[in-house]
Amino acid sequence: FSGLEAAIVLIAFVVVAAVFSYVMLGAGFFAT
Repeated sequence: FSGLEAAIVLIAFVVVAAVFSYVMLGAGFFAT
């Protein structure tokens, strides 16, 4: 498990979290 793999996993996790929060925020705005 190299540093590069750790960086890729970390970046992927941040991207997924950002997209998920953006979708939830958009759904909340549409629901109200």
